[in-house]
Amino acid sequence: MLCFLHTVLGIQQRCRRLREVCHTVTDKLWHLYYSSTLRQFAQRLRRLHEWASNPKIDLPDAVRQKLLGLKAKAPQFTVAFDLPDAARTSNQVDRLINYQDRLLYAMQYFHGTLASANQALRAMALLWNFHPYCYKVRSVPPYVRSPFEALNGFRYHDHWLRNLLIATLWNFHPYCYKVRSVPPYVRSPFEALNGFRYHDHWLRNLLIATSLNGRGTAKPVKHKQI
Repeated sequence: MLCFLHTVLGIQQRCRRLREVCHTVTDKLWHLYYSSTLRQFAQRLRRLHEWASNPKIDLPDAVRQKLLGLKAKAPQFTVAFDLPDAARTSNQVDRLINYQDRLLYAMQYFHGTLASANQALRAMALLWNFHPYCYKVRSVPPYVRSPFEALNGFRYHDHWLRNLLIATLWNFHPYCYKVRSVPPYVRSPFEALNGFRYHDHWLRNLLIATSLNGRGTAKPVKHKQI
């Protein structure tokens, strides 16, 4: 599936100096984007192709070639109609990737092992899930404060850092003895998910697992009967 927004931006860059042409082309592209059915999309795409093919329409050659090339990309755009709940533009993902790219550039990327790099990226994603939204997002319904609250429908605490700490503790908090004493003899949700624990004590297990150098601090302990 191609991102329609980047297609529009790529065409706009070739006619920005021609304001009237840019506005006309942009309106036609978004008119195509807002097609409600596959049949309507195909009809509008044919009309756009006929319009761009007309030599009487004054268009820059680069813009005309881009518009004519949309017909070949139609199968990649129409996939969206088979997945009505899917996003048709990648701008939401781009915001997260751009943020991560700026962080990696500032820290001059990675200097350790593949395992430490993987854990560093997981730490970034974890912090982002609990990082508070801006005031503009928090002040409108449903008044959520973070991606964690948007996904789960609740928060443990109004402060984002305390919310993170409480949510993390639940994953390492030990099960009751009745649960720990039967197969597969897991002690916490963390061990149930990953298949191992770093330490028998839940707090040390938490500290090692959340450390970026955790893999070199202790060896995982496989499930064993207590």
